[in-house]
Formats: sequence, structure tokens, C-alpha cells
Amino acid sequence: MLAPGSVQTLASAAVRRQPHAPRAFRPYGLRVPGQRGLITLSLSRAIGRAVALAARFAAGAPRGRRRTDATFLSAGTRALSGVPGWFTTAEPGWWAFWPGWKRAAVRWAALTAAYGLYTHPLITGASLGWLAVVTGCALAPRWRHWRYVQTVIRPVDLQLCQYLGTDPATSPTGGCGCPGGPPPTRTR
Repeated sequence: MLAPGSVQTLASAAVRRQPHAPRAFRPYGLRVPGQRGLITLSLSRAIGRAVALAARFAAGAPRGRRRTDATFLSAGTRALSGVPGWFTTAEPGWWAFWPGWKRAAVRWAALTAAYGLYTHPLITGASLGWLAVVTGCALAPRWRHWRYVQTVIRPVDLQLCQYLGTDPATSPTGGCGCPGGPPPTRTR
């Protein structure tokens, strides 16, 4: 590869080093004396990153940079400055404000459901169907109240806060404290 009288051979003899083949002649990952193995190093980095990502996924930690001040036990209250969001608002989504244990529970439930659907699709599908029916029956009575609060109580409350000059975010109910009773029932 290198001619015995080439300039590189003479220069390496002057500084008492082994002459290396030029980069174009050296196959990728070939171990050369005095250099680390490129394949081994990149493979170990990839494995380390995959293990760290799997551990963060399993523990409910954010998989990238933290965007809120949420911890494993407490929910986030504010966005960290200088961290861009997913969309044009540059604000983190609701998922980033959840505590880590909730994110971990949702991730593990999704993995369990996916594994169950892969191994026992009929049993898992029936179980998930019944779970959806029970959840729907439990949330149906609350749906009417939530919709009433969102369409009637909340807009009136925000208007009152505007006229009274108070901040709607300071009250625990998210408004000025208008009573949000149950929705009116239909009488026939």
C-alpha cells in the first residue's frame, strides 16, 4: 500500500511511529495499532443508549429533555424555560405535566395490552371491551355534568372574572367561584 520510500514512511520513521495506511485504503472498523476499534465503540454506545432509554421508559421519566418541573411523585406546575415544545406554541403538552408514576402506569398498561393482544387476542380483546363498557357506564353520569359546566358555568364564570377584575387561574375551581350545581333535569 505504501511505497518503501514514500514521504509518509520517511516522516513516520523520523518520529518513530508506525506508518498507517491512508483513510481511503483502511476498511471501516479495521483495528490499527494505536487506534480504538470503531465498530466496538459505536456498538457499545448504541447499546448503552438503548438501555438508558428503556430504563427511562420503564420508570416513567421523559425520554428526552425535561420540559416541566414534574417529578416521579408530584405533577408539574410550570414549564422549564428554554425548552421547546412539540408544536408551534412551544409549550409542553399535558403528558409532560403528569407525574412519573402516572406516565409509567400508562406505558406499562399499553405494553401489557399490546403483549396480550399479540399472544391471546381473543381473551385480551374481550377484556378490553368489557373494560371500555364498564368505564363508559361509570363516566356516563358525569359526562352531562362536565358538559354543563364547560358550556354554561365556565363561560359565565370567566365573564364575571373579567368584570370583577380577578384572575381566574387563582381560584381552586378555575374561576371566580360561581356555584356549579348539577345540570337542570328535564321534566315532562
